[in-house]
Amino acid sequence: MKTLYLVRHADTAEANKNQKDIDRPLTKGGRKTAKQMAGNLKKVGVKVNALISSSAKRARETAKEFAKELGSSGKRIEMRDDLYNAIPAANQLKILKQLNQVQSVMIVGHVPNSEKLAAYLLTNIRAASIPKGGVVCIEFDCDTWADVERGSGTLKFVDFPLADKKQSKALRKNLQATLAVHLQKNLAEVDSVTAPKFKKYIKGSSAKLARSFVQVLQSRRLTGEVAMSVLKSSIPAQPAASAAKPAPRTRRRGRPRTKAANGRATSRARKPKTRK
Repeated sequence: MKTLYLVRHADTAEANKNQKDIDRPLTKGGRKTAKQMAGNLKKVGVKVNALISSSAKRARETAKEFAKELGSSGKRIEMRDDLYNAIPAANQLKILKQLNQVQSVMIVGHVPNSEKLAAYLLTNIRAASIPKGGVVCIEFDCDTWADVERGSGTLKFVDFPLADKKQSKALRKNLQATLAVHLQKNLAEVDSVTAPKFKKYIKGSSAKLARSFVQVLQSRRLTGEVAMSVLKSSIPAQPAASAAKPAPRTRRRGRPRTKAANGRATSRARKPKTRK
């Protein structure tokens, strides 16, 4: 049995003018999140034999927090420049295939690399979504990493830091939309005439279920089919075509008028808006 832990680096500070992206460190909250997520793994007895990290500072700092909590601080963290850049999942798998002497490996990196590798190794998943500080554990029923192939992994658990209100709200809304679309579709397959009458009820029930689900997420690790649904849930659902509503029309306001020197009203051109 081989085990892979995919970790996305925690929250990162904005780069200043004289700073390269690769040198951006974790924020204070990011370090706290990394320590918290590593502590969660420690509580359930996770052991990591090899720790690999992107060479970016934010990934290195995240990896160090996991090494401390998991008792691996004395072990060497392998830094890889290629994990900082976007590389195909198949190329990432080649890195694992060189590690036959170890049972469990942790890779600390970035998106889209971590998400692409998770989707590549698991079956029945088009795309994965891993938030900052998130951990995805995948197991392989084989004796060597050389035997690991596309779709050969089994999702053991996911552990995402959802304490942030903004992130929790976004996940709840995406879950609600996904549930509503699927429930409406399933009912329509049974009776397309009756199904639309339950649209309001489905919306309310989906909202209640999504809210309760996210609350559970914030308190424990998730496994099995529940974990798989969460790994997919951050992907915004595509609403049914019939449910799409046209964008509301907005009234165009006239230009503000000012008085010229002769007392007549004139139009004053607005200054173009700039992004902050």
